[in-house]
This record gives sequence, structure tokens and C-alpha cells, in this order.
Amino acid sequence: MPYATHLSALGDTFARAHQDGLKTMRVPGQRGLLALDIVAAGNRWGEQEATQQFHSSYTALLRRMRLTGQIIGFSSRDSAARNTMAPPWGIYPL
Repeated sequence: MPYATHLSALGDTFARAHQDGLKTMRVPGQRGLLALDIVAAGNRWGEQEATQQFHSSYTALLRRMRLTGQIIGFSSRDSAARNTMAPPWGIYPL
């Protein structure tokens, strides 16, 4: 089975999130992606409204994708630099 990635879609989604604060998209294989740029979202909506936008977008994405079962979350914070006992998850492809 050939290994396929959707890195171009991921890059596009991150770019739109950086511009708009928040972006959701479908990923082939019955997967969904929600990207949030905390700074851009805070500048656009403020902290409270950005939090509400995140939760409503997340709920809508799950409903739209009819996703049930396992949900994988990932944050790009560099925890490996602060916690030497945590594996650097960013180096593993999902």
C-alpha cells in the first residue's frame, strides 16, 4: 500500500487559520482537521469569543463529519524542551 500524505492541505489549512484565526476542513479518509491560530483568533474575536468559536467549530466539524470513536488531538507547543520525560510527538507522522 503506498504511503500518502495530505501535507499540502495541512499547510493550506494552517495558512488560513493564521489569516482568519480558525479553519476547519475535511481530510480524505473520513478525517477532519481544526486549526486554530491563538494569536490571530484572539486579535479577531478576543479571548472569550475565540474560545466560543473554537468549541462551536469543533462541535460542528464532528457533527458534519459524523465522527465517532477515536479523536486525536495535537498541540504544537514544544513540551520536549520543558519535559525531558515526554517523547517528542512532533517527529512522529500521524
